[in-house]
Amino acid sequence: MLKELNPSDRDYYDPKIEILENGYTPYYDEILGMVQEDLPEHVSNEVFSILNLYRAIHSSYSELDDVEKSDFKETDIRFKGFDMNEEYDHYSFAKYVVEGYLIYQDLQNKSGYNTHRNTLYKYGQMLQVWNELDKKTNLSKDEIKRILSQ
Repeated sequence: MLKELNPSDRDYYDPKIEILENGYTPYYDEILGMVQEDLPEHVSNEVFSILNLYRAIHSSYSELDDVEKSDFKETDIRFKGFDMNEEYDHYSFAKYVVEGYLIYQDLQNKSGYNTHRNTLYKYGQMLQVWNELDKKTNLSKDEIKRILSQ
């Protein structure tokens, strides 16, 4: 795919494609040397849980009437992200699935996803309340407030 996007770099990509197509394992390091360690599964699971929570909040908020919606600021219900320095794995994976892979494009945030402060504790508290509500996807105004108040 990169070869097609960058035709001027064919000489770079062709040997790498040949290595992979032919299974030349002694040369895999040439290609995979730039690949990071695997993302821990618990990180991706946490990110998916948090994004699913925010999806439930967003969809429930959209079903509220205008009077009920007036109890919230739009920033209250927006997925804000993670601290890029302290929660980098969470930050980078969330950014990828929201913007790159587009699974959660409905949660895109024009302000970015770097909160500049730790968020995992708060999100954990929010998830705990959502779990108590059996991970409902159709939340009432009061349930949304209860989750966000954590």
